[in-house]
Amino acid sequence: MRVSIQPDKVRNIALHYPDLNTGWLMTGEGEMLKGEDKPESPRTVTIEAEAWQVIKQQAESLASKDRQMEALLDILKKGNVQETGNAVCADAK
Repeated sequence: MRVSIQPDKVRNIALHYPDLNTGWLMTGEGEMLKGEDKPESPRTVTIEAEAWQVIKQQAESLASKDRQMEALLDILKKGNVQETGNAVCADAK
């Protein structure tokens, strides 16, 4: 059941709640609050050149360590495949 709202009631509500989208109130379509459908403006961050160089070096270092970890994991996987069923601890005697 749909009930319409009187125009004077809409005005009164709009006066008390200026951010309320009266079109939404009347139809139920769109955003409840004004301005919600506007895309956010892009944010810009300024970083000193020296700090940026440190960030880049750290990123390169992490990427290098990731490659080393992948290589070591590959070696371990190959070793486990060759020793299938005969897993032995290197320190066990």
